[in-house]
Amino acid sequence: MKKSNKIAAAAAAAGALLLTGGLTAAANAGTSQAAAPAAVPAVDIPQAPETVVAQNRITAGASADAVRAALAKCQADKLPFVAVALVDRFGTVQALLRGDNAAEHTIEAAQQKAYTAAAFGAPTSELAKRVNGNGPSIADLPGTLFLPGGVPLKVNGVSVAGIGVGGAPTATWTKPAPPPAPSPSPLQLQSQVSRLGSMRRFRTWRRARRAAAILFLAGCVSACLAACQEGPGEPQRQESPPASTATAATKSPALSVEAQTRLGQELIAAAKANNVALVGELIGRGANVNAKDAIQDSSFLYAGAEGFNEVLQLTLAAGADVSSTNRYGGTALIPASEHGHVETVRILLAAGVPVNHVNNLGWTAMQEAILLNNGGPRQQDVVRQLLEAGADPGIRDPQGRTALENAERLGFGEIAALIRAR
Repeated sequence: MKKSNKIAAAAAAAGALLLTGGLTAAANAGTSQAAAPAAVPAVDIPQAPETVVAQNRITAGASADAVRAALAKCQADKLPFVAVALVDRFGTVQALLRGDNAAEHTIEAAQQKAYTAAAFGAPTSELAKRVNGNGPSIADLPGTLFLPGGVPLKVNGVSVAGIGVGGAPTATWTKPAPPPAPSPSPLQLQSQVSRLGSMRRFRTWRRARRAAAILFLAGCVSACLAACQEGPGEPQRQESPPASTATAATKSPALSVEAQTRLGQELIAAAKANNVALVGELIGRGANVNAKDAIQDSSFLYAGAEGFNEVLQLTLAAGADVSSTNRYGGTALIPASEHGHVETVRILLAAGVPVNHVNNLGWTAMQEAILLNNGGPRQQDVVRQLLEAGADPGIRDPQGRTALENAERLGFGEIAALIRAR
């Protein structure tokens, strides 16, 4: 055994003995009042490759410079609606910048793309090609996002960080024309860094560090350009903030029927997973928020039923049909009321979802709020909101009972009092 290994092993063993020695002695003594274990001193383990792992990290200054330069380049290309994040390989944020008009979801998207690239050591545009089929895949891993816009940063071929851009549009076309002035690929940049790093003219430590910092910054900016470039046929973003995301959604690139159908189904799946970042990305790519799956769920209807408020607000901003109905013939407001999603009900009412709609079962939102839950504080709050929005408690269910009669029959005195006081 090497001397360093022996020293480390001896130090660790000594620490363990010191930690347990007092307890063992007390147990052997068999006394009812055992002495407290002696204080354990710190164990100084010698630094050696066999015992301590060294981690490479991008410095705070270089991280800040990288995201600042990447965002500036995107803005110069008339893409002000993006966020840029740089994370270490474990996903810890090193630097983050959000464009002036970037939506909230772009922050999470940038972080997830950066972490995905760092963790897998490959650009997310390449990783996205490995996600196929409908079964479980690497795309199901928490905190990852397999969409273009993430690039790994490597030292000696080992991924140490990732940089990601969230909110940049993704173009869809079959045969892209060659770019007029292609930028070096990330691999080419890494090769250039390696060659320059070994050049003999960098003879001093200070000059080498300064050159490496400059090359790192250039590499980060160039690597992010792919995520910030608009594709053929994709409309330019507005210079001023849009009145709503719905306006931006109407300006999505033209998609084929097949592509539109696929995006719509991906959007529904993302909504059902409550993946806010992916929902925002898919809407930005032109996904139809009113598309439905085989059981008549849309991203809007499902988010409303389950109380996924961030997803719900994204779909509403993108033009969701507030009068659309699910397989039971009910609006999003009816299951939201049944489940007692207080804030969701508030959002849906403000959006103009019909308050007195009757579903195929013969129930309104108020009837379901009473009949299918426990009459507790959340249900009371929901009924209060429905009444304030103009809900008619006189509408009868298939058994001929009004909302008040059902509340009294079930012993929900607080709800019955709310209805009487309207």
